[in-house]
Amino acid sequence: MQYRARKNVIFELGFFYGKLGRSNVCCLLKQSVEKSSDLDGIAYIPFTESIDEIEYDTLKELRESNLKVKI
Repeated sequence: MQYRARKNVIFELGFFYGKLGRSNVCCLLKQSVEKSSDLDGIAYIPFTESIDEIEYDTLKELRESNLKVKI
């Protein structure tokens, strides 16, 4: 048995892709959560236990999307 995202979460991710564009959206995916086939071919950053593991990668993605990030 594996955890998976609820359908509304996947739907909302698609909404953000449409609203912000694919180059401005990145999904954070916990490795113990089943990756939906709807997510094939999109950018995501995997982590094991805590998003603290991918803090640098997340900030890098935010900077590359030209968003202003305060640390």
